[in-house]
Amino acid sequence: MKTTVAKQYNNWSSEHDEMTLRYDQESRRNFYSFFEFETKGQKLLDIACGSGHDLRYYQDTMGCDVWGVDASEKEVTLANNRLNDNCVKIGYSDALPYEDQSFDIVASKYAPQGFEDISSFYKEVNRVLKPGGYFLILTTHPMRHFLEKIEKPRDYFKKEIVTSWIYDHTLPLQEYSHTLNDYFSEYFFKHFNLEKYIEKYDDISTDHIDGEKYPGYFIYRARKK
Repeated sequence: MKTTVAKQYNNWSSEHDEMTLRYDQESRRNFYSFFEFETKGQKLLDIACGSGHDLRYYQDTMGCDVWGVDASEKEVTLANNRLNDNCVKIGYSDALPYEDQSFDIVASKYAPQGFEDISSFYKEVNRVLKPGGYFLILTTHPMRHFLEKIEKPRDYFKKEIVTSWIYDHTLPLQEYSHTLNDYFSEYFFKHFNLEKYIEKYDDISTDHIDGEKYPGYFIYRARKK
């Protein structure tokens, strides 16, 4: 199942490449606003970087030396073509193909919800990030996945594959349900200092269960101790 979830973007990489620019503008702006520190010349890794739109921004606007990793072969090809480089590799969040303490910044936008084991993801981030380096994520809010579970009664604590429809219900994503404790775990606070956090509603990528309004994603910025 891990491979199926990780590689699902191979099924519609071209459609997602176009739609992410059209539909993700607000969440992208919110995420970029968390880079409130000097980025020029910093070495940045984007985990699950997709087709490279964010990498291009980090490179051209923020002045970063960019690298990326993604499990989808088609997304990696799109990203390398977009950047005119081979800075993006095929890989998984729990086995990053980089040396220890290689990066000043690690980012992952709208991706960690697709990682089966958040603790393994954190351990790899801690390994490749330099001391004092910045760690930023934007991920689907656990409340959204809880409400979008089909099986009743819903169990917030049970890890399941949830199908979430995004972009005005045009693309179905299979994602792992997580709890807030998965993200804000004992390991996280042992190795990182949380600097900033926000929850946001996502009108475009939420199923609007029973007409309710609930957070679609959260963003945080942390710093390695």
